[in-house]
Amino acid sequence: MLKRAEAVRAEIEREAATRRSAISAIFDDKPKPAGGTAGTAKDSPEAPEEG
Repeated sequence: MLKRAEAVRAEIEREAATRRSAISAIFDDKPKPAGGTAGTAKDSPEAPEEG
């Protein structure tokens, strides 16, 4: 039974690491490589100003 619990815990930890990695990739502050889709429409010079 203890081995099964350890296996489940290891699987949960792997999934958590995968999710942390994905979140880090999404919210990473490093510049994106050329050709990427960095920025949003709000950042575009053609976007209308709010206010």
